[in-house]
Formats: sequence, structure tokens, C-alpha cells
Amino acid sequence: MKIVVDLSLYQDSYSLEKFKLLDIDGVIIRAGAAHSEDDMLPTFVKWCRELGLPFGFYFYFYPGLAVKSQCELFEVLVNEYPDCLSVWVDIEETKYFNSGTVISPDTLNAFYKAVFSYMRDAFPDKIVGNYSGGWVLNTYIPKAYLWINTAPYWSAYYVKSFTWYQNYIMSLGALWDSEIPTIPVSSLRKIMEKINNYWPPNPIGVTTVNLWQALTWFPYLDQLTYWQKHLDVNICSDENFTLLFGAVVAQPPTEEPMPETNAQTTVNLNVRAMPSTGGSIIQTLPTGTRINVTGTVLAGIWWAKIDYPLAGYVANSYVLHDPVVIQPPLPPINNVEDVIDALEKVKAYIDSLIAELQQ
Repeated sequence: MKIVVDLSLYQDSYSLEKFKLLDIDGVIIRAGAAHSEDDMLPTFVKWCRELGLPFGFYFYFYPGLAVKSQCELFEVLVNEYPDCLSVWVDIEETKYFNSGTVISPDTLNAFYKAVFSYMRDAFPDKIVGNYSGGWVLNTYIPKAYLWINTAPYWSAYYVKSFTWYQNYIMSLGALWDSEIPTIPVSSLRKIMEKINNYWPPNPIGVTTVNLWQALTWFPYLDQLTYWQKHLDVNICSDENFTLLFGAVVAQPPTEEPMPETNAQTTVNLNVRAMPSTGGSIIQTLPTGTRINVTGTVLAGIWWAKIDYPLAGYVANSYVLHDPVVIQPPLPPINNVEDVIDALEKVKAYIDSLIAELQQ
């Protein structure tokens, strides 16, 4: 079980000290909206780095504005922070839906699909997923379901509205403040484990990311509530956490020799089943992971085929290949002196190899 929060400028009243209290595992940060960067983006990234938390970005796209300019801004922001592990696409629903603005479903579908197409081309080695609420797609963009399942899909369930959950919160000694039940933040893990055991949020298929949106944090009270206000706290299974941020490659036992490798990753790199950005992601290798490349394939971009630490394909542009050292040939042997000289060179070469191994 993992705990994930999503942050934006609306959490600007937080401090790093209060943020530490949550004891969370990952963060999704709003990078921006329309044509503006989120004011809190640099601060939240700094906090995640200081706490060693994996993070991804989401962006609020406005259907009434041009696709390209918004995508270009999002691309710039993601590139500015190369340790961003996943990219999430959201639609600003309040301005265009709740206000009564009329945009046809076909227009919305074309807009949303164009955004996804741009972001997938821009970041073939990052997770690009849907962040819009199910109610938005169901009501306004139903045709998106014809293609959206090819991307990870953030599906948040509001467990805080269930009576069994509310009763459990009360049983922990929750207090009432202005008719909002609250409980100390120190009980967070205990509450999350209760939810996970009651109804585990397992993956639906291989591309759906399910989370229980369970609690909300009041930073000024240091308390939690199950009403939707301020910071939403979500839980997800370990499998879904992997879909959000990628997996950590297990190191082989120290007593076994490391398999032969000839390259390493320069970013957090997705290993795909096929040499294509549409190929399913098998695993995400952290920056600096040693890999063994057995060949390359040109399929839109150059892909490196690997057989270690697992079999699959990675984008070759994010692979640093080891330099190939070619020893010069020994000179031809014409007499005894040449033989002695050649043997001395061989001995010197062997001595140099032994010295390197002893370092």
C-alpha cells in the first residue's frame, strides 16, 4: 500500500515541516494551466527532492485555447525537471463545463486526443496518463474511452463518502470542528491500512491506476477529515504505484557476479515489450542502471534491444554506451629479439589488467 498526494498552488499555505508529517510515498504536482506555470511548482519539486519522494506532473488544459501552445509550455516544464517520472493530462472542467460553455463532444474528443498525441511524442520514455475525472469523460467526452485505455488512467474513488468509513473514523476518536469530523494526522497510516484491507484498490487491467481518495488534510489544524477540502490524500496498491512512478530494479545478490553489461541509462527509462512508443511498459529503470544492449532497431526512433536486467526495448537516445577499446595488433615476429619484445608487451598488458582489477 502506498500513499500519494496531488499538489498545486492551492496548497500554498503548507510548509516543508507540515508536509513531512504526512509520511507519504509519492506526489503528483500541477505544473501549470493554460499558458501559466503553477506558482508553487519549484517549491514542491524542491520538497520532493529533499524528502526523496518520486513525483510526476499534471497540467490543466483549457479546451477553448490552442492545443500546441499549451502542450509546448507543459513540455518545457517537464524538461526543466528531468526527474519528473510521469506526465498527466487534465481538462479544466469548471470554466468550460460548470459555467455552461458549449463545446461539442467531438470537438472535446479531438482536443483531448491531440494533447495526448503531442505529449506521447514529446516523452516516449515517460508515463503519459489521463488525469481527468471519470465524470468529465462520461458526461462530455464519451468517445475518449475508445482510445484512452491505451494510457494509464487515474481513477480516484471517494471512499470518504461511505458510511462504514465514516463510522471507522469516528471510532478512532475523531473530533468535530464546525461540523467537519477530524482526526490527528498521526493516525494516517492506520486509517489507510484499514481502507486497504477493507477494499483493496487493485488494478483494473494493466493500464488503469486506481486510488482511494480517502482523506483531506487541514494544514492549519494538523488534522485530517474525509470531506473534500484542501489536500486530498490517496492510497493505492503497490502495483498501481509502479504504474504511477515506475519500478525500482532489484539488485542481484552480492555473492553472485554481475552479468555482463555494456551500457547504462541516462534517465529513468521505460522498458517496452515492443520497439514502439505504443508498446506496453514492462518496467521503468532508474537513472544509471546498467544494461546489456544486444542490438538496435529503427522504428520511428532508434531503439536499443536489451537482455539485462530484463528483456525488452528502450529508447537508444537515453542510453550511454560503453566505449569500445580496441587493442593494437602485435608487430610481426622476425627473430628471437622480436619474440622477447612481443612477450614483454604481452606481460605489460597483463600487468596493466591486473592493476586495474586491484583498484
